[in-house]
Amino acid sequence: MRLLAGLAGGLVAGLVAAGAGADKYDEYPDVTCDTSTQLLTWKQNEWRLRYGVLSHHIARAGRRKEWTMKHPNAIKLRVLPENTTHTMLLLNKSAGDQMGITSNVYVDSKSLNSHRHRGTGVQGLVFKQVVKYAQDAQPLEREVCMLRKLAGLSWAPQISCYDHRSYSLITPFVGAPLRLADLLSIPHSVQQMHKILTDMEQLGLEHRDIAKPYGMKLLYKLADQLPTLSPDKLREILPSKLGLEMHVSMPEERLRLVDFGMGQVNGSFACNSNISSKAPQVTTKHINHGIPDREVLKLVEKLHRAANCAVLKAFLAERRSPTTT
Repeated sequence: MRLLAGLAGGLVAGLVAAGAGADKYDEYPDVTCDTSTQLLTWKQNEWRLRYGVLSHHIARAGRRKEWTMKHPNAIKLRVLPENTTHTMLLLNKSAGDQMGITSNVYVDSKSLNSHRHRGTGVQGLVFKQVVKYAQDAQPLEREVCMLRKLAGLSWAPQISCYDHRSYSLITPFVGAPLRLADLLSIPHSVQQMHKILTDMEQLGLEHRDIAKPYGMKLLYKLADQLPTLSPDKLREILPSKLGLEMHVSMPEERLRLVDFGMGQVNGSFACNSNISSKAPQVTTKHINHGIPDREVLKLVEKLHRAANCAVLKAFLAERRSPTTT
């Protein structure tokens, strides 16, 4: 049961925004997104972009001001032409709120309840900034290119703004990460995923990063163990996040696919002539060729069958157990 305990601890962890608490700096960077032009600009105040990394200008006692590289816990975002203001909070990677390692992701504070409790579809934004060591792999350029090719499809995020200089991208909030329970409760969940992959294939596109390799191994083991679980253990596991780049929008109960930085076009990582065709190398030791989308779908189908079997078995076991008064 160590595997299940790990899943329950790592995958079930609720959303924890690192920016929810007080930061030792009084100011957060100001960013403006003009959706009419899709341009994103930074206010050069006490924050500076150095090599694509945010740096804070601090004063130390008896010394001149120095620049310290630091990802802020929150970002103040102004959206034009609506002239609305949003507080963007940094997701906590260690709590399992963000699966990727190539970027820091900020979620609109208005959308936090939707992340935690499957809210009723509050309209918010997501702000992504690619970390320095991953910038050479061109995930931002690739994702922008892929999203442009997917424009008009209801399940695909739309570009609000982006900025190549700061390696930043803003899209609408499309929902919370897919959980094991969602496979059972959402109408036609597996068929929805099949439809998304078919839409992409018709455009010559493939995601290649819906699941991470280590996550695939855990989920295959989970699928094998689900039918053996007791009703109590099953109730504990069902709320677990699956670690997939599939999200659920509420109240529509529709699947959405996100994070296209590993995407391929007609079998090539070169989404356009300005993007390298080489497999992205996000660390000195890790060259990521990705996982075929249909392979992930087969795993999801297996999980769906196993979860259905486990729920039915648990239901029958509870029906057979004597009632107490």
